[in-house]
Amino acid sequence: MSLIEIKKLNKTYESGEECVRALVEIDLTIEKGEFISIMGPSGSGKSTLLTILGGLNHPTRGDVVVDEIPIYKLPLERLADFRREYLGFIFQSFQLIPYLTVIENVMLPLSITERSSWEQVKMADAILDRIGLKGKERRLPDQLSGGEQERVAIARALVNSPPILLADEPTGNLDSKTGKEIMELFKSLNEEGQTIVMVTHNPENTSFSTRTVSLKDGRVDNHGRKIR
Repeated sequence: MSLIEIKKLNKTYESGEECVRALVEIDLTIEKGEFISIMGPSGSGKSTLLTILGGLNHPTRGDVVVDEIPIYKLPLERLADFRREYLGFIFQSFQLIPYLTVIENVMLPLSITERSSWEQVKMADAILDRIGLKGKERRLPDQLSGGEQERVAIARALVNSPPILLADEPTGNLDSKTGKEIMELFKSLNEEGQTIVMVTHNPENTSFSTRTVSLKDGRVDNHGRKIR
């Protein structure tokens, strides 16, 4: 059984009399442990697909099944529980809270769990050590480089050990050297078993993933080109 199954997925936006078909009859399966790059020109539906995968954007038609759970048939409250249990999100703009320290930012997803404060600190410390930020726990975001801020965002996404990591243009605000370092980190995480779905405009980033899916005009342009 695939970890993610997307079946006949359609998304249409209506603006006045205009109707925009953002996604058209998408069929896609993603296995546990894959690292998928989603590529395509601006307006091809990449970010729309990612937000639908993330339980943030109801499709017009079709199904998204994750770990045998048809997520858009869940009640809204259970859908929120699903996002917390299954998904880690990484955004291009980092979205760190400027007045919270590194470790406080990383602990945010744990604040709505029943774990004790001691457990939360221990989990945050462990993930910061894992991604190379040990010793910077008490710094504020503006005391970090762009690459370090991205690592904090990655740590925050991973602290709850979600089965799936969703990344939207994770190197978009980084220089090429730092972007490569972040992609090496993603590759390392994937080799440890993390399932990753990444939207990117940078063809060089696809060399780090296990498969590339191309979108064009809201349709899958291929069914995934194996990279490694």
